[in-house]
Amino acid sequence: MLIASVRFTFAYLLCFCRQDYNYYVKFSLILCTYQRKFEVVDAFVESLLNNTYKNWELIVVDQNENDEILSGFEQKYKDFLRTGRIRVLRVPFKGLSRSRNFGLQYISSDADVIAFPDDDCEYPPELLEKISKLLENPKIDIVTGRSVDKKTKQDSNGRWSSKDTRINLYNVWTTTTSFTIFVRRKCLKI
Repeated sequence: MLIASVRFTFAYLLCFCRQDYNYYVKFSLILCTYQRKFEVVDAFVESLLNNTYKNWELIVVDQNENDEILSGFEQKYKDFLRTGRIRVLRVPFKGLSRSRNFGLQYISSDADVIAFPDDDCEYPPELLEKISKLLENPKIDIVTGRSVDKKTKQDSNGRWSSKDTRINLYNVWTTTTSFTIFVRRKCLKI
């Protein structure tokens, strides 16, 4: 399993979509899952519930052919499903990018920041709060960080920059990966 780190790199050269921001941001997390057991996805949900920052919604795009994920959510998280804070969308197609794009159609109108966690990751309890605080700076539109293996506490892929930095064309491949990016909604055309 992967767990996101609290070391962050900053990106604010990528888009210039400045407006007044509400600093109490709402996170919309789109988690796509394929060939996973409910217990793996459940670990991520539990990490969200244990997060110190509570203004989030989770959209699970389920690409599995069986009902294990859906039935697990219906049993354990029925109150969250009823309120719409967690939504499980079953799709008949496969593909990470296609599923993420599908999930984007279902984010709530008041979502400020979008992220795409992997189905086998967990967030540390203070992660969303730290991201929120970083986004209080109106010059920052994208925050990303390194992922860390939960067991070994080592970088999950060994390519991460060791210091906080601005992201540019020359270091983008050593500072980002899709499941560690948090981006302001206003920077996306959705």
